[in-house]
Amino acid sequence: IKYTGKLPDLGFPTELLDAQFAIIDLGEQDPMGLLEHRQITCFEPARTLTGLAAQPARSGPLDYKSMEAACIPQVHRAYGLTGKGVLIGFVDSGLDLTHPEFLGEDGNSRVTALWDMTAQGTPPEGFRRGAFYSGEDIAAGRAPSGDRSGHGTAVAAVAAGRSGTAPGASIAMVKLAGAQTTDVMRAVKFLLDQAEAQGMPCVVNLSYGTNWGSHWGQTLFESYIDQSAQRGRSAIVCAAGNEGSGAHHFSGRVEE
Repeated sequence: IKYTGKLPDLGFPTELLDAQFAIIDLGEQDPMGLLEHRQITCFEPARTLTGLAAQPARSGPLDYKSMEAACIPQVHRAYGLTGKGVLIGFVDSGLDLTHPEFLGEDGNSRVTALWDMTAQGTPPEGFRRGAFYSGEDIAAGRAPSGDRSGHGTAVAAVAAGRSGTAPGASIAMVKLAGAQTTDVMRAVKFLLDQAEAQGMPCVVNLSYGTNWGSHWGQTLFESYIDQSAQRGRSAIVCAAGNEGSGAHHFSGRVEE
């Protein structure tokens, strides 16, 4: 929902994202009743996003060739920019915490936070489900979370692995339970909260997308992402749909 002023007790589980956006679990209730509250200006249901197919996390000649084409090694050499002091947050299928791509030069993990939405445990402050693991938990091996599909591990390795684009960056991951727009909104807030707590600028990577909507960027989901990108020193990078093979559009020939 989008709201103004102080949100009243609606009688349903509610998670506040910021002073304008919130997520409400209505169950089977008719959402039109929400508009009886003058503070609520509009609502939309959660939608399912699409992610890329899983890819193994690896580095090699093809990866390096792509980085060269993007001038990334040249920037490393010329300016010494490695992402150090920046938090890169991922909203994905999880992370292989044991993978050497995510270790620093000292052998310690560069993963500073993990929210596993699929697990039972203590959720992050302000949220109602999942398990939060701090950097200390991860370093001590107290984060039994993995990445079954390998998609999140591959994405994180390309962006922030030791042989990737930003080998000095700190890493945070949200492991999605599904690909609902509301879960992505929760994840964006969590990652920006982590960056703020650690005093770092933040880049959030969303390797999920959808062809749903008017393409004007005016859904609550899109509006929340746009607004969140203005918070602190933040950038949010979104996939461009991932539904090229979805046959959403139609073409044909009209015979006379």
